[in-house]
Amino acid sequence: MAWEMVNYSCGHSEGQKFYGPGDECRRKKEWMERGLCPECYRKAQMEKVMADETPVKIRVSLATANLSNNKAILLNAVAEGGTYREKENLKALGFRFGDAPMSGMFGLFVHPKKVWHKVIEVKTLDAIADALKFGEYLVVNGISDMDIAAMRDKLVAVDATNKAAAEAEKIKAAKKAEKQALIGKSPLRTWIEEKYGNPYWNGKVYEGNAKYNKPSRVYLDNKEVEIPADVYAAQVEWRKRRDEINAKEAAK
Repeated sequence: MAWEMVNYSCGHSEGQKFYGPGDECRRKKEWMERGLCPECYRKAQMEKVMADETPVKIRVSLATANLSNNKAILLNAVAEGGTYREKENLKALGFRFGDAPMSGMFGLFVHPKKVWHKVIEVKTLDAIADALKFGEYLVVNGISDMDIAAMRDKLVAVDATNKAAAEAEKIKAAKKAEKQALIGKSPLRTWIEEKYGNPYWNGKVYEGNAKYNKPSRVYLDNKEVEIPADVYAAQVEWRKRRDEINAKEAAK
């Protein structure tokens, strides 16, 4: 190891450690002195980035994570071109600046660069087109034939699973709505909303006591409220109908 003073082409100097044979250290020092010091290099790179007026385009690729993900289809969107002047617009579209996400079959072997990027998650293949809208920016296809060949079966399987799950959820929601229509709305809740708006109610009814002439009641916003006799009677009938419908459904 040897300490040497490196005199950069920008006029700055700093001490550096050099390892290895003398000839190799000398060649490395000469190479470093033909360039800028680290600080000047960073400034020069920033000026270059700020001056870049190349139109921004969005390159879309399949995420490497698709090889192991079983719940969604993952797409990477990376902004290319003069992104510095467009950074606020990119932020508004959900992009963030950092290491580029791994893309394609060989994403694991690529050293990530700092870029504006966004990871897009969709449940089905049909949803991809709508997910790839980035305002006025041009979208470029970065998906290779090899990526498609390697991931096709996995993506088709995820698509089929999520479509089946969505259809099952749709049927479940329809049955729930149908049952709710049969049950109808609670007369007590309707009375509360009409008379008191939308107060906090824990859903409990505290039964009255006819012997002591004590009416049934609820607590709204932690205040005791008496329930009119006709409303309470309607609520009792509603609960009977609800329980009968629930029992029939459970027996199926």
